[in-house]
Amino acid sequence: NFYSRALSLQVLSACFRAYIQALEKLQFDIATSSDLIGVETGSIGLFSRVREPLKNRSAVFALGDRINILKDIEQPTLIPHIAEASSQKYPYEVIFGSLHRLLLDTATSEYLFCDNFFGEEAMFNEIFAGPLTVIDEHFNSILPNSYDAMGDEFPVWTHILTRQALKVRKFKFILRNC
Repeated sequence: NFYSRALSLQVLSACFRAYIQALEKLQFDIATSSDLIGVETGSIGLFSRVREPLKNRSAVFALGDRINILKDIEQPTLIPHIAEASSQKYPYEVIFGSLHRLLLDTATSEYLFCDNFFGEEAMFNEIFAGPLTVIDEHFNSILPNSYDAMGDEFPVWTHILTRQALKVRKFKFILRNC
């Protein structure tokens, strides 16, 4: 189907890729490899290694105000050029939440369109194959290099809370696919 191929590969995939690239410019890292206990970063001899000093060991596992992100899961998506113009930076969980909401909103509206206009759910899977691949590539590049233990848990909790919201909205088809 021309509509599903064009929308998936040329429109949605390109838009999600551009959005992810813009969001990555807004990210600040809460923890680095030197914040973790036991991370060896350099060597001075054949058997001995030097460790970088820990900057703030307790902050790696502290929630602080970050819990508020989960309390208000339906915040509006970030608009990168506005955030960049005001020099705002965000932790990864805010970046992820924004990407996740955009994906959910886009998927919801496209599912309803496909169901009403074409009368078939199968086209929805074809349309979102491209964007989901783009997002998967993003996760595969970000997560292995993340040293923020708490930030790495936020996508899991965001997903759980989103599934609950979808149940309330009665979007059973999208629930089967996430």
